[in-house]
Amino acid sequence: MKYLLPVLLFCNNAFAEITAITGRVYDGDTFAAEIILDGAKVRANIRFINIDAPELKGECEEETIWAYRAKDRLAELIPAGSIVRLENLKDDKYPGRVNANVILPGGRDAGDVLVSEGLAVYYGGGKRINWCNETKE
Repeated sequence: MKYLLPVLLFCNNAFAEITAITGRVYDGDTFAAEIILDGAKVRANIRFINIDAPELKGECEEETIWAYRAKDRLAELIPAGSIVRLENLKDDKYPGRVNANVILPGGRDAGDVLVSEGLAVYYGGGKRINWCNETKE
């Protein structure tokens, strides 16, 4: 299946919340999940929309350190088996992956939490942040 989003939107009632059961955390901005649609489960990888975390295979040791901090923190926020709400779903450039805002129990946006803790940045495209210097520019 090339694009997952049209299937999700077709199967989902437009007024229903889209919930997901979290799985493995891959890095600071991507995790595996089972999306729940009318009692059925669809497996997908979820990438935070408009959020960028450092890469595990960073360009320097500092970026790699930040990347593992972000990954570990995300794993604390959404341990495997957690229920989260997905909003603003969009297709990703990679098949089987969906971009979304991830809302934690209690209503906080997981991406906003990571940004507020300095473990990720808001990202709208273009040049990525340089995690290999103190100023993160």
